[in-house]
Amino acid sequence: MKRVYNIIGLLLVATLFIGCDDVFEENISDDSITVISPKDDAIINSNSVTFRWDVLDGASEYNVQVSEQSSFTIVLDSMVQGNILSVQMQSGIYDWQVRGENFAYVSSYSFPESFSIESTNNLADQNVFLNAPSDNFYTGNNTIILSWSVIQAADSYSIQVEKTLDGNTSIVLQQNEITGASFTLDSSILDEDAVYGWSIKAVNDISETSFSSRNIFLDTTVPNQPTLTSPNDNDTTSTTVDFTWNSGADTGNVQSPLANLLEISTDENFSSIVQSYNTGEVVSQQHTFSNTGIFYWRVRISDEAGNESSYSETRSITVE
Repeated sequence: MKRVYNIIGLLLVATLFIGCDDVFEENISDDSITVISPKDDAIINSNSVTFRWDVLDGASEYNVQVSEQSSFTIVLDSMVQGNILSVQMQSGIYDWQVRGENFAYVSSYSFPESFSIESTNNLADQNVFLNAPSDNFYTGNNTIILSWSVIQAADSYSIQVEKTLDGNTSIVLQQNEITGASFTLDSSILDEDAVYGWSIKAVNDISETSFSSRNIFLDTTVPNQPTLTSPNDNDTTSTTVDFTWNSGADTGNVQSPLANLLEISTDENFSSIVQSYNTGEVVSQQHTFSNTGIFYWRVRISDEAGNESSYSETRSITVE
């Protein structure tokens, strides 16, 4: 009988763990969201739409759906963590709705609101949507293709690139009459490690857009070789070991976020790695060995720009 009670107890505990997320999430099933804009029958003379809605208590993210009114085809189905979303859209008539979500529940969709986008040759209220690279992009490559979305009313595009180094900003490129939707920056522009801000605007005979801008962080400096601190070489340890090391100071013009890789192996050539840890910027890691014996460990550092250090020295430990 005691064994039966133990099994029932374990089942109850398991049920509590499975349902704990539901317990801590607010039930928003019967709630709905109030939209702010665009409101029903709104007319938008632009290539972009900004959707806004009221925050719903208990929602951690929102699902925005936009459908083409004539065909009911969903043209946008996006998850958003805030309560605003700006997207580029073609001319047409659309319906949109939004609902709140959390880990356990979803609210009702808002009542669909209709809006229309009308084409216009006036670029003043339109925006250039930049595609690639992403904003605050770290790279070790000094040849990069910039791309953006086409605006129907644009005749051409203008590009401007600024370089910021040691707090000083200078314009390193200004070029007009670009007829495509891409442009290649090479080493003549990206000539040293620095922050490069690139901006694009659309132009026609009667108007132009504002500049749309993003940053590129060029970092070609290889991270320092890490130095191991503990345990010492040839140490004898228990099965739980705290590994620590030092990554050193980054002396480059651009200091990309670092990622540390710890490798533990049964042989000094690391052909039989028993465990590897990506510790991010943390320079320590605890590991519990399931077997005793001699093990080897080393560390390598990479950065977000794709540069990799050489491996640290290799140390051995005896686990008893």
